[in-house]
Amino acid sequence: MDKPRRDAFSNLARMLAHNSKKARDQTVKKLRRWITKRENVTELELLKLWKGLFYCYWMSDKRPVQADLAKKIAKLIQPLAPGRAYLLVRATFTTLLREWGGIDALRMDKFMLLAREIIYEIFTYLRSKEWDAATVRKMSEVLNDTVFEVDAKENRGLCLHVCEIFIDEFKHAMGEGQQVPSFEAIMELLAPFWEILRFGTESSFQRVVEEEIFFRIVEEGSRESPGSNAILCLCFGEEKARKLSEVLLKLASDPTTLECNRDRLYSLREKVMEKLNGSVSAANQDMKTVYIPKTFRDIVAAKTSKPKCSRTRKGGKRKQGTPTADNSKAKKHKKTGSGARKKKQKRLDSKRKQEGKRARSS
Repeated sequence: MDKPRRDAFSNLARMLAHNSKKARDQTVKKLRRWITKRENVTELELLKLWKGLFYCYWMSDKRPVQADLAKKIAKLIQPLAPGRAYLLVRATFTTLLREWGGIDALRMDKFMLLAREIIYEIFTYLRSKEWDAATVRKMSEVLNDTVFEVDAKENRGLCLHVCEIFIDEFKHAMGEGQQVPSFEAIMELLAPFWEILRFGTESSFQRVVEEEIFFRIVEEGSRESPGSNAILCLCFGEEKARKLSEVLLKLASDPTTLECNRDRLYSLREKVMEKLNGSVSAANQDMKTVYIPKTFRDIVAAKTSKPKCSRTRKGGKRKQGTPTADNSKAKKHKKTGSGARKKKQKRLDSKRKQEGKRARSS
C-alpha cells in the first residue's frame, strides 16, 4: 500500500472520531462515497475505519441523532459487491465484539440499536440479492465466525441480543409482497444456530437459541397458532416445517454431533412435529419408525414429580407431612434434653445415698 492511501485511511478514521459533530457528519457522507468507489479494500483497512465509526457513534447524543447515525452506518453495506460486503460485516462484528465489554450502561441502549439496524440491513442486502443461496451461505459463515462463534465466551451479550432480534428483523426486512426465500436459503440462514445446538457447551446460550429462533419459528409460523405471523407462515409453511423436522432428525443422529446435545435436538424435533401432526408417532408413519430416546431431563422430571414415600403404619399409609412417633420423641427429647439428664443424675445420686446408708447400717 502506498503512503497517500495510508494517509487517506488515517485521516478518515481520525475525522470520524472528531470532537465536532459537523465534522463527523461530513466524514460519514464522504466515507459512503469513498467506500463505494474503492474496489480493493482489505479487511485491515475496514477494521481501522470501523474503529473510527465506533467512536463516532460513541460520541453521538440524543435519541433522534443516534437513530439517524445508526441507519447511515448500517446502510454502508448496501452499494457494495458481495465480496466487500462480507469483509465489511466481518469488520463490523469484530469491532463490536472487541469493544462490547467496555460499553457502559448509559450507552448500551444505543449500541443495541446499532446492532439491530445492522442485522436489518444485512437481511435487506440478502433480499436485494434475491436470497441467492451462495450469498446467504457466505454471509452466514461470516456471522458464524464472529458474533455466533461457538467457543467464544467473551462478550456473549452481543450474541444473545442478536438472537433476540433475529426473527423480528427478518420479518421487518421481508415486509409484504417480497420474494420468499427458498428452503435452501433458509437452512443456510439458520446454519449458525445449528452449529450452536450441535457443538455448543453452554446450555443457557443454547436455550436462548431454542426459544428465540426455533420455538418462535414453530409458534409464529403455524397458521393455527393464535400468535401466528403472516410472513413467517409464508416462509416457514407446513411443507418447509416438515423438511425442518427431517433436518433436525438428521443432525441429531449425525455421529459428529456432541452426545450431550442429541437430546436437545430430539426434543426440538418433537416440538416441531407436535405442531404439525399433534404427535411424533403420527409423523413417523410417513417414514421409517425412529426411536427417540427419553431425554435425561424427562427422566429427572418424572422422578421429581412423584411424591416422596413416607413411612407406613399398620392399617395403611400415613399422610405426608405428619410426624412419626420416633420423630416426635426425638423432637421432645431435643427440647427437654438438658432437664432429663439432670433428673436422671438426681435419681442416680439418691440411689447411691440409699445404698450407702444400707451398707453402714448392716
